[in-house]
Amino acid sequence: MQDLSALTVGASGYVGGYLLEMALSHGAFASVTALVRRPLTTSHPMLKQRIVDFEQIAEETLDEPITDFFCCLGTTRRTAGSREAFRRVDFDYVLESASCAQRAGAEGCFVVSSVGANPGASNFYLRVKGEMEHALGRLNFRSLHIFRPGLLSGNRAERRPAERAAQVAMPFVQPFLVGGLRRYRSISAEIVAAAMIGAALTDSRGRHIHHNEDMYELTANF
Repeated sequence: MQDLSALTVGASGYVGGYLLEMALSHGAFASVTALVRRPLTTSHPMLKQRIVDFEQIAEETLDEPITDFFCCLGTTRRTAGSREAFRRVDFDYVLESASCAQRAGAEGCFVVSSVGANPGASNFYLRVKGEMEHALGRLNFRSLHIFRPGLLSGNRAERRPAERAAQVAMPFVQPFLVGGLRRYRSISAEIVAAAMIGAALTDSRGRHIHHNEDMYELTANF
């Protein structure tokens, strides 16, 4: 397989941290560039950290060619402080980072969204996620892989009370999530990250949406 070069955003986050570790350990990637607000504690000879101001990300130009763009950016309205600030991160930063990757030659785009994402949703969070997916589609990457995980299991470094409450309740609810509702079951951040890497190792074109069961299957390629 030809050596791949990855660009990541959100590497300090929950899924992004696992993805960065996996990309660095996988022999298919010759280099991994992380766009970050502040230096990561991770050190690796293949890792290039680029400190950026995401408010100016649309102006960034990368010196090295990129084949694949991995986006694990995401926040909550509570953390962001307002609807406008949330949309700035989950929509604008994602689109502007993707455009930056595309200018550097990226043909593959792999992004974490959310189960239930829909540009017509009444829920603000899911509506923004759906709008982000639709806007990414207009960038015409050779391959666009959208990952819509259910509730992420495990413990984040960031405190998210609502998510934690849902994690506590999930073991009691999960047995009833059958058929089409299985996509709402919990899934580990490691599986999501491994599925993103697995998708990058497939020679696929076009737009693909992956729910929980698809992600488990994609890990076989990792």
